[in-house]
Amino acid sequence: MTNTRVSSWLKWTIILLAVANISTWVTILYIHYYKNSDLVKNTQQPTNNTVDLSGRYFREQLNWDDNQMEKFRQIHPLFRQEVRYIITKISSTKQDMLNEMFNVSPDTARLDALSDSIGYWHGRLKKITYRYFLELKRISSLEQQKQLEQIFSQLMIGDVPMVGKGWGHRKRHMQPSN
Repeated sequence: MTNTRVSSWLKWTIILLAVANISTWVTILYIHYYKNSDLVKNTQQPTNNTVDLSGRYFREQLNWDDNQMEKFRQIHPLFRQEVRYIITKISSTKQDMLNEMFNVSPDTARLDALSDSIGYWHGRLKKITYRYFLELKRISSLEQQKQLEQIFSQLMIGDVPMVGKGWGHRKRHMQPSN
């Protein structure tokens, strides 16, 4: 190769590496800024498709005081434990149902029983949810109760998923007390 070809090739390689380096730094800075922006923080809040049942969410939405938060901390763990157990049972039963459906000769009596079981667990979930609501309502003021009703309307009518600390993040499933 001639000196001019090597020089030209080297020049374009350096330019390409410089552009790649600059774009990497711009990307890093953009991501850093974007993660700390209000836009991202707002999108991490519950949407119309989710209801956040964490203590922080209730404190922010209902403006609970420290006394109300202490009562919440006594009520919430049992509810969360029971919901986690029931959701695990429903998921497990749905998987059993799919496995049976995929068999060469599916047992329709077993499929009926599994379907009924899902209905049973779904009913239990609704019962502990309304009991949880009544407990939260008991510790809320009249104004807070109206906001609480809006939150639970989404949960009960819309069947939206629940999010927040502890929802689906652990594999430990305990038997509920009821």
